[in-house]
Amino acid sequence: MHTEDLLATCWTTAGAADPAGADQRSPLGLRERAEAASAAGFRGFGLLHADLLVAEREHGLAGIRSIFEDDGLAHIELEALAGWWADGPRRAASDAVRHDLLRAAEALGAHHLKIHGDVEDGPLHLDTWAGEFAALAAQADAVGRAWPSSPVTGWSRPVR
Repeated sequence: MHTEDLLATCWTTAGAADPAGADQRSPLGLRERAEAASAAGFRGFGLLHADLLVAEREHGLAGIRSIFEDDGLAHIELEALAGWWADGPRRAASDAVRHDLLRAAEALGAHHLKIHGDVEDGPLHLDTWAGEFAALAAQADAVGRAWPSSPVTGWSRPVR
């Protein structure tokens, strides 16, 4: 028997959700997904931003936390923040998601905040990324146990 706690990422329990689609929400409710993850032996749960918004409307953040606690899901990961290094309208959209994820991370005691790199093949300005990552890490630290993780770099090319 293993002694490691396993985390069901957001897609593990999402059912027929389409990760590449415009609407990435799971057709399954949070309670059903949490119960399935727990029954399968997972002790962690990943929740995509789109599903977080639905679950918050249905249960509130305290209700979401109760569902996770009832099912023994102690390790929570919130996904996914893109555009955190950008500016203009892309950054404005990213900041709205960042606000939601950080607020939920604090309320849910989330251990991980998953971020993504640039998948649009834009230039990678290392100094900008490093500074923005440091700012994001500081914001995550300010709400407790949520730390940026899984910085998928996509296809960006370094620019010096």
